[in-house]
Amino acid sequence: MRIPKTLAGEAAEYWRRNAPILIKAGLLTDADRDSFIVLCLTWERLCKATDAGTIEWVCLSKQYQNFAKSFGLTPAARKSLKVELDQPVSDEFGF
Repeated sequence: MRIPKTLAGEAAEYWRRNAPILIKAGLLTDADRDSFIVLCLTWERLCKATDAGTIEWVCLSKQYQNFAKSFGLTPAARKSLKVELDQPVSDEFGF
C-alpha cells in the first residue's frame, strides 16, 4: 500500500513509520486506509500544536489516542486486540 498523495510532512512521516508495521500485523488494509489517513493528519496537527495543555492540544491529543487505539498503537489496545507488533525499539529514542 503506497503512501497517499494527500499526505505530506509529519503526516507522511507517520505513515512511513507505522503503516508497514500495521500492514504486517493485519491491522491496516485497504478498507482501513481512510481512517489511517485521518490518524496521520491528526498526528501532524498534534505535532504543530505548540502549546501543550491548551484546549486545542488536549482535544487533538484525545482524538489521536482514540484513533491510535483503533489500530493497536497503544500497549493497552494491542493487549485487547491480542496483537503482537514484532518490532524492535528504535535506537532513535535512546532505548
